[in-house]
Amino acid sequence: KPLRQALMLQHFGQDFRADAVDPQDRKLRNAITNPAGRVSKDIIVNAAKQNTALYQQIFRAIPNDSITSWPALSTWRDDGGPQAGASNAVPIGEPTIAEIKGQAVTYPVHFL
Repeated sequence: KPLRQALMLQHFGQDFRADAVDPQDRKLRNAITNPAGRVSKDIIVNAAKQNTALYQQIFRAIPNDSITSWPALSTWRDDGGPQAGASNAVPIGEPTIAEIKGQAVTYPVHFL
């Protein structure tokens, strides 16, 4: 495979040497292979948005687009920063790192 395709597949957590089994992965792989179409752009952007949402839920990363003002940042910190003595166990139904596909995320353009 061309280097560009191999790198894009890697950014989205795909193994460029293997065939995709999951239908969503197959759509993403097709979008990366043929990125010129409008549908391809939407699939790629949606995958990055999904990763961004998962990173936000799991790690509470800053900066993020949900924080658009200093008061919102203060509220965000007060509502759920790391708690002293908190358990490291992941509650049932919470997203896990395994759900993140690759490293592609959206850039937080609306932060503060």
